[in-house]
Amino acid sequence: MGRKRQADESEAEAGDDVIRLRLLEGTRQHYNTMVSHFKRWLQANNPVHVVGETIMLPLPENVCKMYLSYVSVKRDKQGNELLPRTYNTASTVNGYKSAIKFLYKESSMEVSSEVDSTLSGTFVSKLF
Repeated sequence: MGRKRQADESEAEAGDDVIRLRLLEGTRQHYNTMVSHFKRWLQANNPVHVVGETIMLPLPENVCKMYLSYVSVKRDKQGNELLPRTYNTASTVNGYKSAIKFLYKESSMEVSSEVDSTLSGTFVSKLF
């Protein structure tokens, strides 16, 4: 019985490796950097969603929308909006959306339909 169990565990680990390899290491590092930015923003704006160094999933849709609104505007290193107000490209915002999806995937959690809709759709920041 022990051998069978060990074989099943190694097959599961091999499957996990295949899934991880679907992303290039550079992409994985980029997403991890974006998730770190997200965690810092959560700690400053919605600290209830971070315990220790861990982002607590699932996240409410409104928190994801607020963050996407935040990253849609260009900012300096301290997080202050640049003046005059300028916006990041759709590609940049889409990168943050993908990083949030990556966070869920790495945590083996499913994204709620509401959050998935927010992350999959076109996001338009409020201009006023």
